[in-house]
Amino acid sequence: MKILSITFFLLISFSVFSQKSEIIAKNAEIEKAGTGYAFTEGPAVASDGKVYFTDQPNDRIYVWDEKEGVSLWLEGTRRSNGMYFNAKGQLVTCADL
Repeated sequence: MKILSITFFLLISFSVFSQKSEIIAKNAEIEKAGTGYAFTEGPAVASDGKVYFTDQPNDRIYVWDEKEGVSLWLEGTRRSNGMYFNAKGQLVTCADL
């Protein structure tokens, strides 16, 4: 059973890594979006394309917009981390209590 599991894992791994990925354009330039965060988590993408992420130790949620860059969205988040948008478009987060 163990050999079968390892074989299956290897086949899946080779299959995934051998596929061509076209998520990033060939000539794309990587840019740093921001600095000064202690530890970022999330992220969650809104329907308008904005990306929300947390700086958990600093108790903040930031939002990145392609035109505006990064800005503070909310403070006092009880160290929110995992996030997603529900069917109503509301940002839902997990938080330490």
